[in-house]
Amino acid sequence: MMRRRQMMSAKEQGGGGLPSGYVECEFLQGTGTQYIISDVVPRNTKTEADFQFGDITSTKDGLIIARWDSNNQRYYGAFKSSTNTFRFTTRANSAKWNTPFDTNRHTFVFNDSAHGAYFDGVLRATDAAFACTSGDRPLGIFCRHSTSVEAISPAKIYSLKFTDNDTDTVIGEYVPCVKTSTGEAGMYDLIGHKFYGNDGAGDFIAGPAI
Repeated sequence: MMRRRQMMSAKEQGGGGLPSGYVECEFLQGTGTQYIISDVVPRNTKTEADFQFGDITSTKDGLIIARWDSNNQRYYGAFKSSTNTFRFTTRANSAKWNTPFDTNRHTFVFNDSAHGAYFDGVLRATDAAFACTSGDRPLGIFCRHSTSVEAISPAKIYSLKFTDNDTDTVIGEYVPCVKTSTGEAGMYDLIGHKFYGNDGAGDFIAGPAI
């Protein structure tokens, strides 16, 4: 069973840690107005995340990671739905698996090499249609990235990692951090060597330094 400690920090995963000028933090917290537009376009992509939602109205969507492009196989997301459940989905499987929403800390692995969806280390669904194979819009973090940015969520993200299933190559490893020159909280991608600050309003809240 996958436990939270198995979703290791960037330092433990051998990514070399953050470059000079950045301090790794336990988590990055959004209050409902902050979000990041990543450079990850899902195409049969495995997503690993350690996260915790804040309070969200039961009839509202809340997104940790998602994009909507158009039509079948172009929607990719892990989120709280408007029916107040956790859900993993591509458009072809919008209701493949869900469970009641809560504000506890959780992990998920979605769209792995066996096209499975794991929640807190337990396999919840398996379907070949989980492989998102088209579309060109990158994933939103703390939101859904569509023609506009939607369903921005209050949440904490402890770690994010993206792997191309076809090549087993890590394509994104986003680490919560603070940019020391400005004090800005955001995420640093160890693979793309890029800092992502807030693309929304207000400021992210940084967790304790690691």
